[in-house]
Amino acid sequence: MSALLIGYRKFVSKKGTSCCIVSFINDYTAFDCSHGAVGQKVDEVFLPETCHGLIQPDSVGRYYELEYGAGIGGRPAVTGIHLGPEEVKK
Repeated sequence: MSALLIGYRKFVSKKGTSCCIVSFINDYTAFDCSHGAVGQKVDEVFLPETCHGLIQPDSVGRYYELEYGAGIGGRPAVTGIHLGPEEVKK
């Protein structure tokens, strides 16, 4: 599912690691709505360093899809990002 990128923050951590956090607007799930949620939510996601160059000022306002894979300890983690179908059609 595609989500609208509304902003991002690039910075260097105290350990000297390059970081990028992207903010997306997403619809609530049917479960959330059945438990009182109304409207939309903002999700903030850390991108892997290999994807930092893909996010530029003109990325804001475009739709993207996140790719997930296994992270530390087998937990789900973002492994990539690409334009959503809405953007590819343009």
